[in-house]
Amino acid sequence: MRDEGARGRAAACDEAWLADADQVAEQFSLDTARQARLTAERAADRIRKEFGPDAIGPAATYRPAS
Repeated sequence: MRDEGARGRAAACDEAWLADADQVAEQFSLDTARQARLTAERAADRIRKEFGPDAIGPAATYRPAS
């Protein structure tokens, strides 16, 4: 029985294609949602560093301006 909704991904490489970790600029990822979250976290960290810890946070914690 085959699940028509199932999707799979496979990646393969030959040992000769591999490089030492210190020679790689960025690790390849198939998890784009995780990459987007990490990018947003780095941006938030830079904003907090420049403008202080209260400069950015979850939208639900902010109140409308009066």
